[in-house]
Amino acid sequence: KKVSKAERPYLSATLDDPSFPATIYARLVEGEDGVHNLIWSRSKGD
Repeated sequence: KKVSKAERPYLSATLDDPSFPATIYARLVEGEDGVHNLIWSRSKGD
């Protein structure tokens, strides 16, 4: 569990596997309405 610059807590995960073309970075944040949003990005491969 981490805290953003805006003081909002979030969960962070990194998904990496040899079968993936690139690592996936994910954050789970709670929205104003109490609904959680998953935000993810994939690094550009080598």
